[in-house]
Amino acid sequence: MNSLRRGFGALYAAALGAAALQYVLLLFTARQLGPEAYGRLAVAWTLALLAAPWVDIGMNVALVWSHSRTPERLARTLGSSLWIRLGLLLPVGGAALLVGAGFGLWPDVAWLFVPLFLAAVADGISGLFAAVFQARQRMGSAAAIQLARALARCLAFAVVLLGSSDLGLLAWGACLGSVAVAVVAARVSGVRPDFTAGRAAVGDTLRTALPFGAAIAANLLLLQTDVLLLAALAGAADAGAYHAAFRVVVLAEMLPQVLSALLVPRAYRLGTEPTPEALGRLYRTQALLLGGLATLGALALATHGGTLGSAVLGARFGAGAAILPLLAPLLLLRYLAGPLGDALTSLGHERTLASAVWAALAVAVAANALLIPALGVPGAAAAACLAQLFLVAVLATRASRCGLDLGWRRILGPALLAALAGAVAGQLHPAA
Repeated sequence: MNSLRRGFGALYAAALGAAALQYVLLLFTARQLGPEAYGRLAVAWTLALLAAPWVDIGMNVALVWSHSRTPERLARTLGSSLWIRLGLLLPVGGAALLVGAGFGLWPDVAWLFVPLFLAAVADGISGLFAAVFQARQRMGSAAAIQLARALARCLAFAVVLLGSSDLGLLAWGACLGSVAVAVVAARVSGVRPDFTAGRAAVGDTLRTALPFGAAIAANLLLLQTDVLLLAALAGAADAGAYHAAFRVVVLAEMLPQVLSALLVPRAYRLGTEPTPEALGRLYRTQALLLGGLATLGALALATHGGTLGSAVLGARFGAGAAILPLLAPLLLLRYLAGPLGDALTSLGHERTLASAVWAALAVAVAANALLIPALGVPGAAAAACLAQLFLVAVLATRASRCGLDLGWRRILGPALLAALAGAVAGQLHPAA
């Protein structure tokens, strides 16, 4: 049991490390390319990341879940998952091209989308084989695949950027790195996929994966659609500035996420008996730890975000640096929403979580459509905060109805006092 807990911690740390590496890579790339070129790359990458989950449709999570119930069917489930991916590759890619055309994003980024979409699909395949190791409780191997994927992409980008700033080479470098890791992951997994499974096996895999896939796709759409809308309504340069600024915010979330790994063993223990009382205690612990750190981060962004953004992004990303104070509330809101989603999932309310995220996505799209034409990049930042606030309110209402004692009075009281103190300090000693 202790080794399994350590394995979960290693897997969690690897996922965070891989994400941090990629965000640092994106910020470095942004500084090298400038807003216009980086905007085209960011839009193509965003569209690829939004399309790829419709190829994966949650099969990585479903494989772990299926193996826990019927371990003897691992090879068949793996083969079915690969068949489904192959069948969905062209339809999903074609649909993404049509969506991009509908947004008016072509031809600027069409030539970048193909290699980046293939890279995202290859990432999904390497994630599938990482899930094989995870299903066998070999968390170290699963973590190594995630880190290798991030390192391969960083290496590919570094090699290209040292020689030139060609966007096509960057995209194909990312693709080759992802494909190489997927091939190696398949070889070292030691499992030969059973491709002889019939329609029944494919149908079983789809039915198991779709609930997970719907939630994953909704969450990605909520986090990424604003980039496409901004590119369509305001141009690639504004989309690049916003995308780079948002990466700074997400990178700032890494410290609270690393510390939340301390709670993984406790979360695992509670997973064996997920009662509302136990999950309520876990949520209050998570919210106090993460919410406190997120409040400090939000205060730092609100008072010094412009200076930080200029230092990280460079002088060419002035529009992105200017919106960092507007994005500050996201740090707190996202860390209130995350543990709520985990608690609802543990209580068996996955569909409630998915429907809440889809509703928040509708709010985000409507807010972006109204605010971007009037305000530009700040409008996208305001829309992101509104959508996240809506999501927190819906999840908190549902969690309370399920019997969870959220203890928000005790949690938010210190946060609000800290915010008030920070606001007063910011007025007395404004940032230069």
